[in-house]
Amino acid sequence: MNIIVNAIQAVDEHGTLTIRGYYRGNVAVMQIEDTGAGISEDELDKIFEPFYSRKANGVGLGLSISYQLMKENKGTIDVKSIKGKGTTVTICLPCCRKDEDDVSCYDYR
Repeated sequence: MNIIVNAIQAVDEHGTLTIRGYYRGNVAVMQIEDTGAGISEDELDKIFEPFYSRKANGVGLGLSISYQLMKENKGTIDVKSIKGKGTTVTICLPCCRKDEDDVSCYDYR
């Protein structure tokens, strides 16, 4: 949810926010793409650090916590951005699709 809120805050009234969801094998993929201000390469290296924020009133914990949650759930989070053009965040989480009887599905006991 934090990533979607960030994307909403990044776009102006004429911008767009696109959310896609799909499966890639036993991985659920969600992409959040915005046409906002984008993030420079220097800043991109820091966005998952605790207490780093580009927002005036930001605490800098949202993306850090999101990153930690992805790691704890054996997922990944990837950010591609072009300053002045926008940002795409891709989240991948392992899953079992209900329509498959695949014994290779992940077991989180």
